[in-house]
Amino acid sequence: METFTVRRDDATIPVTVSGDGPPAVFVPGLSTTQADLGQLLESLREFFRLATFDLRGHGLSSHAARYDYASFAADAAAVMAALGAPESSVLMGHSLGADLVLDHAAALPEGPRALILIDGAAPTPRPLLTEDELAVMHESLSSEEALHTQRSLAGTPRQQLLSADDVMGLLREVEAHRRSSAERFDQVDRPVTMIMSETMAGTSGDRARELNTAWREAVDVLAAGRPSITVRRVPAGHDLVVTHPEQVLAHILAAGAHH
Repeated sequence: METFTVRRDDATIPVTVSGDGPPAVFVPGLSTTQADLGQLLESLREFFRLATFDLRGHGLSSHAARYDYASFAADAAAVMAALGAPESSVLMGHSLGADLVLDHAAALPEGPRALILIDGAAPTPRPLLTEDELAVMHESLSSEEALHTQRSLAGTPRQQLLSADDVMGLLREVEAHRRSSAERFDQVDRPVTMIMSETMAGTSGDRARELNTAWREAVDVLAAGRPSITVRRVPAGHDLVVTHPEQVLAHILAAGAHH
């Protein structure tokens, strides 16, 4: 196992590299840590020389003054630069992590060995959530129960230091960023596998079905006419990397990126 630390601005990001096989990088999503992804990451290390890290304000990484999209993107780019040879690596990311690795892949002259995006990066033509729904989400993140959970995880590999305002601001930025993500897909000259949840918004009620349909259609529209994109679906929610690691792993291996 190899470990090193990337420092950028006021963020300190420990990086771990271990496993056997071709080099790969896995970038977690918002509110998800390496500790949460333990089963999937351990399985991936059987097939890849895998580099992993926590986003700023998550897990083993430090608190930071800024939690905007540009800061997360610059952190990911700094880690990739420290790892070197991105064109020979498999780049994988979940949710926000998928957007970050897509950005990085699109900026590479030759692209990565393969790109695997898990339930993220799809170009949505309009905001999925209404302002009222975002307000309800903010209230939930600000509740005493949520704050108690956050305090109980402080100092552990599962800690999450972002405030409700930080999270909501970032979600708005990500959604706006995704409206132009089709342009970045067109800049990636390598196979892309999108492993997508079937029930991103859950399974309860008409609104959940409406959101799930909109998410599915965004991916279908993107993939239509782009033979480099393969879409694979998992009968799970947005947390599929935690709840269905075996199925996610099977789809990654089916993409052939470990050969």
